[in-house]
Amino acid sequence: MANIKLKCVSCNTEFETQVKRYNYLKKKGRKQWFCSKICCINEFKSELIEKNCLFCNQSFLGTTKRQSTNFCSTKCSKKYANSFMDRKQISDSLKDYFKNNPKVKIKKEFKNQCIICNKFFSLNKQRITCSTECFKTRCRETGKRSVSSQSNKRRSKNEIYFSELCKTEYNNILVNEPIFNGWDADVILPIQKIAILWNGKWHYEKITKKHSVQQVQNRDKIKLDEIKNLGYDSYIIKDLGSFDKKFVEDEFRKFQKWLCGRMIDAPSS
Repeated sequence: MANIKLKCVSCNTEFETQVKRYNYLKKKGRKQWFCSKICCINEFKSELIEKNCLFCNQSFLGTTKRQSTNFCSTKCSKKYANSFMDRKQISDSLKDYFKNNPKVKIKKEFKNQCIICNKFFSLNKQRITCSTECFKTRCRETGKRSVSSQSNKRRSKNEIYFSELCKTEYNNILVNEPIFNGWDADVILPIQKIAILWNGKWHYEKITKKHSVQQVQNRDKIKLDEIKNLGYDSYIIKDLGSFDKKFVEDEFRKFQKWLCGRMIDAPSS
């Protein structure tokens, strides 16, 4: 393939290139020729000069290119551009545009009343709480109702048998009563101020796909705090197995022993 000799504009070095490539680049408008990329970069490299920012007047290094920035930072560039804007005029023009242009869809504003604090609020989407605080309060109330509605369904045979043993030994026994600010305990001894929590696998292991162990344990922490706030002591029994009469009776004897020790340690009135 035929070559043609050329001279580098930057370093004056003679070099050869293909005639086909030369004709193609010349047709595209190429007038200067370089022997390498480094020579090309050095030839078009812009000179660095000191400039003053148009907004804050701080000096910075820029180039002599026509497209070179006149600002020391993007922040100054935005502030400079915004200084020429009339915000009220733009706001009014945008309102007129959205109002008069039928193709533009205007989001509907929903006026709702918060179900927690009864405060009226308006948003672009349907919500039933006005703030994050009210949303968290609603979640706590929903959790209480969920625990209360499911307490009887999730009572195991071991738990039922344990409550029956308690009824034979103690008076005024309460079972799954939500007396702790909406939270319940599996067995409650009001005279002794004891709340017994019979925690099965549900509290420690993932049972179903939608089941969240972390959520259950967070609810348990809230419940323990509410029990303590009412002046009760908590007693937790961990049950990870199936129905076992001997296991329940052993746990009942352990509880009696713990309760006797608590009564001995308690200060006399």
